[in-house]
Amino acid sequence: VDPKSVTVKKAINFYGVYEKNKVPEYTVKFVADGKTLRLEVPVKIYDARYNNLFIFGPGRTELAAANANSGPLDLSGKAVVAVEKIGNKGCAVADSNIGTGSVIRYGRMFSSTRPAEGTLEYIGAGESFDRDIAITNAAVARVRNAGTGTLTMTGTAELAPDSASGVLAFDAATAPIVFSGSLAGTNVKPTLRIEGASTVTLDAVPESVQVEMAGGTLTFGDAVVPSIGRLAAVDGVGFVAVPEGKTLTVASFSAAGGATVDFRVPDGAQVSFPNAPVGRLAGVRLNGAYALVDENHLLQPHKTTWKSAGDGRWSDADRWSQGVPEEDGMAEVTASGAADYTVHVDAPLTTPDTLTIGTGSDASTAVVETTVPVSFVDRAVNLVRGGELRVKSGIDFKPTAAGAVNLGGAPAVLSLAEGAMLTVDSGRSVLSARANEFKLNGGTLVLTNDAFVSVGGARMFGSGEIVMSG
Repeated sequence: VDPKSVTVKKAINFYGVYEKNKVPEYTVKFVADGKTLRLEVPVKIYDARYNNLFIFGPGRTELAAANANSGPLDLSGKAVVAVEKIGNKGCAVADSNIGTGSVIRYGRMFSSTRPAEGTLEYIGAGESFDRDIAITNAAVARVRNAGTGTLTMTGTAELAPDSASGVLAFDAATAPIVFSGSLAGTNVKPTLRIEGASTVTLDAVPESVQVEMAGGTLTFGDAVVPSIGRLAAVDGVGFVAVPEGKTLTVASFSAAGGATVDFRVPDGAQVSFPNAPVGRLAGVRLNGAYALVDENHLLQPHKTTWKSAGDGRWSDADRWSQGVPEEDGMAEVTASGAADYTVHVDAPLTTPDTLTIGTGSDASTAVVETTVPVSFVDRAVNLVRGGELRVKSGIDFKPTAAGAVNLGGAPAVLSLAEGAMLTVDSGRSVLSARANEFKLNGGTLVLTNDAFVSVGGARMFGSGEIVMSG
């Protein structure tokens, strides 16, 4: 029999073995090798001088009872220890599942081949604890909140003197984590890693803190000045929320592979990169859009706008506020005036990440007209009131199109707001990618000269008008 989990319901007692001038056997070791070990009874260790718990992985150990051991909790080998109550240093026995000790230790124990990693998984309804965390052997010390309430850590996370590196990972899996403690180390301090679907808040910001974003959301308490010494995007998309009215200073930034940090910055807040070069910063987004560092080293939207209402060529850099739109930026043709105007796409191009067309009123219409190939792969095109995209000379909205407009990839969005118009003059119009969206939000789709729409696997929805002629 190879059970996936084992539940212990009867008492477990351990007694130390002493020999003169020798180190006593003072620990209790549990190994949950890829399975779940649930202890529903206390673990009694009759060694008042040491009595600590070693828990090894890989596997998950659930400590469901109150434990009275006063020594550290040691985690190694990718062990996961799940508890409903962590408790403070020296707390009452009933207030903790891991004993009354003051330290939780992470590292490579007894074997140089074991991964120096462990996870303390909180599954309670919310609490604050002041226990310290000790990190050795370049360990990853993870605190995961898989409970229903906020978990607050007020203690110190410290690297051992002989450790060159170590990570304190906050995994806000299902509920927030607040860190108002400190980081310490003789040579270097631990790096913070942010993970999980919820939010990690720094109520105290250690000087020159190093942060790795592996998903998750990082924000800052109201009383702190937000700053990061080194910020690294290491996996997926992580979010950094800047409090209203604050400036977040990031001394250095790096991104691995396709990892990204998306800064969520409200009006009145900003992000400063004092040591970054002016221009695009790979791996950075601002409120979901591509961004760049300006001359003042502040993060700005990577956006260019058509300067004034009037006809012109798309390729004329002087007509745009920040030059001709780039593939990884945003472009807006939204200038309003007394008369309609047209921006002629005069050369094949890949559209910017987001293209918005429309004056916002019925007084005039901004038209982007193309007679040459245009690619909308993984792009968003927003046609607002007073905006028209006019496509001629053989039209395709599919990934393999040989025609002029390509709305392929996933996801791609073409949205026609009320008062907006998409004119397909001839050829065909096809939406074929399953994840695509054609939103007819009160706008008008005009099909002339045998043009047509084949929705296929895409979604075409909304209320508006389809005009067919020819």
